[in-house]
Amino acid sequence: MIKTLYDIESDLYSVCKAFFKDAVNGETYREDCRPANSNKEDVVCIVSFATADQIQEGDCLVDIFVNDITSKGNRRQTDKKRVGEVSSLDEELVEALNDELVGEYTWELSRATSCSKLHDTNQHYVTIHLQFKRKTF
Repeated sequence: MIKTLYDIESDLYSVCKAFFKDAVNGETYREDCRPANSNKEDVVCIVSFATADQIQEGDCLVDIFVNDITSKGNRRQTDKKRVGEVSSLDEELVEALNDELVGEYTWELSRATSCSKLHDTNQHYVTIHLQFKRKTF
């Protein structure tokens, strides 16, 4: 049976919620559900696309928000140490997804984990780029 983007997002969300529970000081959300004014290390699960073939394939993003720090010159800047710590969780997340959803999905990193500035805030976000395959028969 082919899964919808919502179904796939639910599977990803369930694993991420448990995986990041003690790793960040925020909550795990589905796409577009994170509060706009949050200043916590929240995790957002996004399913970019999925095919509707017998072997269903797709791409997902997991964004982890990290607060900026104040430098000695009283300027806000990326907390490179924390970004590095969060980024290093990418392969462990892939393992958790493969362990928890064994037999249904195969997950792997699709690109190197990246970091971007969240404009008009004092936060950056780390993006873990994932791809999956799942049998529908």
